[in-house]
Amino acid sequence: MKNKNVFLLMILGILLASPFCNAQDYKHPYGLVDSKGNVTDPDGKHLGSITPEGVINDAAGVQIAHVNAEGNVVDTKTGKVLGHAPKNGNFVYYYPENKKDSLMTTQPLNGTCEVTDSKGEKVVTVHENYKHIGACAYHCLYKKKHGEKAKIK
Repeated sequence: MKNKNVFLLMILGILLASPFCNAQDYKHPYGLVDSKGNVTDPDGKHLGSITPEGVINDAAGVQIAHVNAEGNVVDTKTGKVLGHAPKNGNFVYYYPENKKDSLMTTQPLNGTCEVTDSKGEKVVTVHENYKHIGACAYHCLYKKKHGEKAKIK
């Protein structure tokens, strides 16, 4: 009888604990900007990097854009403004028709910030060191990797 009660108690404990066992998200189904400024896509492929000074480089190390003193993200080749990265961590990117869209950054939690699009869907996780410019770096590098043109003002 005692063994039966112990067995039933163990089964009950396993059943109660099982819903909490799958809470870890180790594969990141979204992009990532780590503490060193490396930018990866949802598949974990290296897209490029960003420096603390706001220089955005592609995977080959070629500079594609930078954030100037006014917080504007400027294309290195054309000199055109691609978007605006104010100090609050949000990123406003421009469409050719002068429409705007944005990426919003949350407050740092455990060293990282979540970046969401205008629909509220998580796009990328950014290390808090790059909160102010990480969203724009991810946006530029992701568009470049997938052959899409970055939005230009």
